Amino acid sequence: EAADGQLGYTVWETNGGSSRGLTLLAPPDVERLMGAFVEMLRFVEDDEPPLILVGHLDGDVLITEKFLTAYRLKEALEKERPGLRVRILSIDSFGRQRRSDEAVIVLSPHSQSERSLHLRDDKVYLLGRRVHLIIGDGVVKWHHELSHRRADVVMANWIFPFTGDKFSTYAAIEQARDILVPHGMYPLRFWRAWDRDELVEICEAGRSEVGGLIIKPFQGSGGAGVLPILEDSSVPEVVESSLGEFHAKYGHRSTPFPYTVCEKINPHKATWRGHRHNYDIRIYVARQGDLLIPVGCLFRLAPQPDRGTYDKGSLIVNLSGYGGMAIERGLGLIGESLE
Repeated sequence: EAADGQLGYTVWETNGGSSRGLTLLAPPDVERLMGAFVEMLRFVEDDEPPLILVGHLDGDVLITEKFLTAYRLKEALEKERPGLRVRILSIDSFGRQRRSDEAVIVLSPHSQSERSLHLRDDKVYLLGRRVHLIIGDGVVKWHHELSHRRADVVMANWIFPFTGDKFSTYAAIEQARDILVPHGMYPLRFWRAWDRDELVEICEAGRSEVGGLIIKPFQGSGGAGVLPILEDSSVPEVVESSLGEFHAKYGHRSTPFPYTVCEKINPHKATWRGHRHNYDIRIYVARQGDLLIPVGCLFRLAPQPDRGTYDKGSLIVNLSGYGGMAIERGLGLIGESLE
């Protein structure tokens, strides 16, 4: 609900190359997303059998989505290059048998990719063999070199360094205010903090102006470090809790700054399992030719009912933010979920 009492929408965040949860969508939407992954092959040079790296979270409960992606890529390569042998291997199997005369699609958890990838002459290598295509922005995000520089490799989406800084998203929406507001899309008030002291100062000053704030660390995911600050909150304590969550997930080598601070919204509620829950709508976007098109929506419900306390469990809807992947809280845009 906007300040003028009108109901509308706001862009809460944008994500880089993430496609997690795609199998929760309607089947036609899944097909469109698979087609977008296959289309990436047209940017891969055909002078040698390609090596494709498909990254996933350690202990990923949605690993079937990565297998589906890998098999669609395998089918497409075999159709485009008759006679080329294409294999799908785990990174452990790839490490034991690395023939260079066949195309290989390697499935790897991010922890192993981080140790096994290296750069040489701006090209990316996995255990000594050149990588031509990377799917899974976590592969790059977790790597100490790739996360800071572009390389000569096809990547599902290079935009994640910008979307990881939520300030950039809010700034873009603000710049397009005159286009979006007539369609019911409202910008948020937002600030950027470059260190802890500035973060505390901004939150102390801003929370009374807008009735509450949300703080978000740089390049975070899964809701780590995303916390609400209300008028009666102890700002230093909330900031310390946020920093603790971030470093617990990413370690102290990664920096959570610059932080983004935005106003707390008053979201519409959905009735789920007999209780009123906050939710967001994730819109998936995929490439089709030279266009970017929306291909499906996913409703993500907060794990705890909204009881007016604005605690994290009732506000932050990330499916992977509370230990594991709560796929039951992700509902694709189909008639059953709308009911």
